[in-house]
Amino acid sequence: MLSPRLVLVATLLCAGCPPESTKITGHVMLNHQPLPSGTQAWVQLRDGESIYARTVALVKASADGSFSVPVVNAGTYWLSAWVDLNHDGTPDPDPEDPNSPRDAEVLGGPVTQSAAGVELDALTVQPLVSSVRTATEDGGWRFTLSIHVLRPHTGAGLGDATVTASDGTHVFTLEPRADMASIYEYQSDEAPIDGTYTFTVTEATHYPSPLVSTVTHHPLAARPAITSPADGQAFGALGDVTVTWSPLPEADRSRLAVTQEWTEVLESPDAATPLTIPAATFTAGKSYTITVTSIRYVYAGSMRSDEEAEDQVTISF
Repeated sequence: MLSPRLVLVATLLCAGCPPESTKITGHVMLNHQPLPSGTQAWVQLRDGESIYARTVALVKASADGSFSVPVVNAGTYWLSAWVDLNHDGTPDPDPEDPNSPRDAEVLGGPVTQSAAGVELDALTVQPLVSSVRTATEDGGWRFTLSIHVLRPHTGAGLGDATVTASDGTHVFTLEPRADMASIYEYQSDEAPIDGTYTFTVTEATHYPSPLVSTVTHHPLAARPAITSPADGQAFGALGDVTVTWSPLPEADRSRLAVTQEWTEVLESPDAATPLTIPAATFTAGKSYTITVTSIRYVYAGSMRSDEEAEDQVTISF
């Protein structure tokens, strides 16, 4: 018996034509292979995701599996297909449940039809590039390429794709994140490119054509400048310390942190200059690092990343 797993590959025909001449064309394949000789397939256009939704159009595929479905009214539709094993023109029973129609794997998700034509919903991607300009003397960088890959109309993450990104000179391979496989990342300590990154998502098992998406990234051009206290300043006695700095105008907020060796002793996540650090924060005979970070939010769909640029000074008592 033929496997119930079908793949329906649909392509757009006559995208700029009037709605009355719009058609969806494509091929029905069984397990991603051409239909066996003598196999009859049917293609159904529905107005809902469920296989029990209202049928808008029902057409018989040609012997080679090709089909053409007319679409007239604007709206969102779902495509499905089945192999008609007994040639009676109806869905054959599922072998495990004789009372239920056999379901089919659909490639392309919902189909939206408008006066401009038919558009197949492909994989949804949310690409972004974010960077951190560190407080090292050479103004070091860390930057991250990220992309979130979602399946059409279900919104489920796609965790088994191959994802690359290019800045026009280099090609980067993104790896799935350990805590969320549908988010792919690449991290580097090199300076990011100010310009366009092109992401390519490939998952040939269900999506025959790679999905290409671009995003333009302009890294923060400067770092915030702490104007007081001075780097290396030694205070003779414990007392309040007032910190002033020049925040970046494009930043959404500033963060101030005070650390003693590797331990954070104070954080102000939404700081404004000037900010006074109380004397109780400090201990005589210790050195402290004050770090001011300018943060700019970067969004891509449901994803958010923080672009950061920081400056720091060290003081002692």
